[in-house]
Amino acid sequence: MTPKSSLLNYILISLKGLCLDCQQGNITDGRFRLKEYCQACGSKVERNSGDSWAFLIFIDRSVFLFPLIVALFFRLNLKVFIVSAVIMTICLTLSTSKRLSLSIAIERWLSSKFKFEG
Repeated sequence: MTPKSSLLNYILISLKGLCLDCQQGNITDGRFRLKEYCQACGSKVERNSGDSWAFLIFIDRSVFLFPLIVALFFRLNLKVFIVSAVIMTICLTLSTSKRLSLSIAIERWLSSKFKFEG
């Protein structure tokens, strides 16, 4: 991927489960994991292991935790709150590989934009 690529391009490619370098190889390994290397081009999927944790936490908090906090703030019915929490937990679990690839895409875009090299 060229350094001039936009964040949106990185996000779209990652949500498709494709390699951010060659855009052809599938980087997902089932529903809950990512592959270590792209099978098409051989590049490492997560270049600097552990760099994308902040983005993963942000994605988790903004998509799943904040709505529950808002529901508590507005004193949503307890049954509705519990059902919402269960549904959000299931969605959080089922979207693990997408969230991981999304956090890697954000980290990779930032490193290409600001020339962070490990």
